[in-house]
Amino acid sequence: MMRKKLKTFMENQSVGNIFAKTKKYQILTQRNKAIKNIKGIQKIKSSIFIHDKIQDISSIINENKQFLLKYLIVPASIKFFLKNLQFLRLPLLHFIRIYKFIIYIRCLLEWLPQVNPHLSPFVYVFTYTNNYVQFFHKSIPNVFGIDLSGIFSWLFLELMESLLS
Repeated sequence: MMRKKLKTFMENQSVGNIFAKTKKYQILTQRNKAIKNIKGIQKIKSSIFIHDKIQDISSIINENKQFLLKYLIVPASIKFFLKNLQFLRLPLLHFIRIYKFIIYIRCLLEWLPQVNPHLSPFVYVFTYTNNYVQFFHKSIPNVFGIDLSGIFSWLFLELMESLLS
């Protein structure tokens, strides 16, 4: 459908009037084959092609969603987990307490200059907590040259623990 519109757009005489005002475009007629050299037409062609591909992909995704929602396997599992959130509260609370302790150790190790974080027992602490602390490091700036991302990550875990308990 879009290709038909493009073809009628190119064959239309008003196209010549649009591009005739500028010097770098030639006047287009039905007999003129210089459409390939005009950047405006090429942009329209590529945007129509991309638009068609996006519509094809979105229709495939919509079909897959409808297929999953037709059967009761996915909605039943979602309903089960939504009804049993109390079941997940206690393991999540224990995980947060353990991870909070590891973050606390990391904060202590960062403030001690004698500790090398690349040695064997300490490298695991920094490896396990690096992604979580880096999230806060990106959003919280240093204050007077002091990195407070570890403290704020620990405080966030403290907040989550108080909400869950």
